[in-house]
Amino acid sequence: MNEFDQDALLTGAFSEFSATSAPAVRPLGAQAVRGEVAHRRKVRAVALGVVAALVIALPVAGYAAFGRESQAPPTPGTSIVPTPSASESPSPSPSVSASSVPDGRITIAQLTAGKVDVPKWGASGETPEGNCNDGRTAIRKVEKFWKTRITYIIEVAYANLDDDPALETAAILTCRTGEMGPSMIVAYDRDLAGQIVSLGTVVRASAKMQGIWHVKPADGDVGVSAEVSDIVACCDTSADNEFHQWRTYAWNGTAFVQTAGRTDFSNKPLYTDLKLTLGKVTSAKNANGDRDFSIEMTVSNIGKVTSAPMAVDVWSEPGDLIARDWVGRADECHLGTVKCHPALKPGESFTMTVHVIMGKTLVVGPDAIHIRVDGAGRTGGTLADPNPKNNYAEVLMTAELWNII
Repeated sequence: MNEFDQDALLTGAFSEFSATSAPAVRPLGAQAVRGEVAHRRKVRAVALGVVAALVIALPVAGYAAFGRESQAPPTPGTSIVPTPSASESPSPSPSVSASSVPDGRITIAQLTAGKVDVPKWGASGETPEGNCNDGRTAIRKVEKFWKTRITYIIEVAYANLDDDPALETAAILTCRTGEMGPSMIVAYDRDLAGQIVSLGTVVRASAKMQGIWHVKPADGDVGVSAEVSDIVACCDTSADNEFHQWRTYAWNGTAFVQTAGRTDFSNKPLYTDLKLTLGKVTSAKNANGDRDFSIEMTVSNIGKVTSAPMAVDVWSEPGDLIARDWVGRADECHLGTVKCHPALKPGESFTMTVHVIMGKTLVVGPDAIHIRVDGAGRTGGTLADPNPKNNYAEVLMTAELWNII
């Protein structure tokens, strides 16, 4: 066989390889990205195998081309054809080694360096249309003052998130639509060209699971574990109301699914279950002609667990409330800056009197004194009560009450 015959043989081999391995159809959507990445990795591994086989075969063809007088091909031995070691032997499953695929570990700096693919934030009704950007968009590192309609990245973790043995990147993304907003964990990888591609949404926050806080590799680096919560505390709601859990998610070959952890928050403990009951209300006119109301009330713990410390809030609407006693914001109660009653054990109660001075401009009928008792959270804010309606009472300014002197 001459050089031209060898060239024809090599050209034919590569042509046959290209014809049989090139994809005829490319699927659409997130599954297409995953399929394309897996296909390119497989094509690369097969191509390397074909080239290696041709390289081994060339010496044999070369010796044959020298004719009968030429030296016969040497007997293969350890010095010519190396015997694969255990680390070099291909694993039966998966068939592609981690060293033959791009590194899918992507840093926050790399993810925020340019635009990346961001999946849709939620189903219709969960997130107002157009509040948060998706598709090809830029994401930012967390800032001191968050802006609305901006996609922020909280943290990343590296784990196996697809069908090959290499590691990919799980990133927590969030977007503010007001005081808070939706969040999700997105899987990212690199294609053979080194470009960042999205493999889809691992898990998305919902009405029943509003918070996604942290992400880390699951046991064995297969899938990720996420710290989630039933609510995201805001404003006057204490962070103690958030009930946190760890749940595990992994790729099952067709979709990301939950593989470990609880699926609901039904075992959430009750921090407080208080009840406010009004007692006797009296009124007296002071030297300025204002009305000084004394309102007796009883606070009871009707729950099954010890309550949090509590404070009583009193306000008027729309009357002229001049002064009040034994009043304080419950979110400050844990700081000891206002009058707070200590925690109540189940079945315990206490009685107190609130003094309120109403000005001369008080109008009989529409005006009222509003009273609410709140449990105070350890981290600030008020604790949610399973039955908040019985935490509230009001004293209407009736003609009968107004005439009590």
